[in-house]
Amino acid sequence: MWKCFIVLEVTFFLLLPGYALGSIALGVSPPFLEVQMGSGVNRRVAIEVKNAAGVAVAVRCFLADLALSPQGEILLLPEGSSPLSLSSCVVLQDARVFTLGPGERRKVFLRLKIPPDVREGRYGAVVFETVPEGNGGVAVSIRTGTLLFLLPRIRKTERISVVVEGGDRERLRLSLENAGNVHVRVWGEVLVRTREGELLHRAVFPQNEKNLLILPGGVRKITVEWEKQPFPLGEYEVEVRVFGEDRRRPRPLGALKVFLALP
Repeated sequence: MWKCFIVLEVTFFLLLPGYALGSIALGVSPPFLEVQMGSGVNRRVAIEVKNAAGVAVAVRCFLADLALSPQGEILLLPEGSSPLSLSSCVVLQDARVFTLGPGERRKVFLRLKIPPDVREGRYGAVVFETVPEGNGGVAVSIRTGTLLFLLPRIRKTERISVVVEGGDRERLRLSLENAGNVHVRVWGEVLVRTREGELLHRAVFPQNEKNLLILPGGVRKITVEWEKQPFPLGEYEVEVRVFGEDRRRPRPLGALKVFLALP
């Protein structure tokens, strides 16, 4: 069963007649793969790609580095350009270009091996891209892929650095930096008190219940909206607490307490 279809990018090529938009579709399983293993150990994993269209397609497979924008958008980078690249840890063992018939599935095998000097998580994507063919008109290339997180068996340093970038009586702007060596999924809360210590308000972020993913060295910028009416003019004690992803057992990863004038 296909867990999902994900499209990372759609690129238009001005070529001669090829595929019409919507006539090609690729599915991958799994769409996300997280592997933890010791240094020097070899492991073989498979990703299955399916041609869900009614025509044969040529597919190109390649590795890409992964980053997240401050807003949490997935960014694919050239292989080897990121300090957290998978390039030294992953080898594609199959042909980089192959053809899939209508409805055909194919397993692509990867060999994973973590060098002994790796002391942080490595992040990337295995990308499958259709290769337009034909000799006239407009063709479409579709990309899909599997996000791959590779974690060595090391002591994790999970730590979030919090910066308050500004705020007013309706919202607060925060910057969260992952100062640890592995990715984290976090949530947090903001407590607003008077200078005398009276608690006025508590706000939880993110408000959609989906934890924030931050890669090592990555920064997420968020805005926390106050749920109550705007505070009166004045200076308040603002405390930000950041926790690991389990909301039933909060695990502190970072905190900051500042006095902030809310104009």
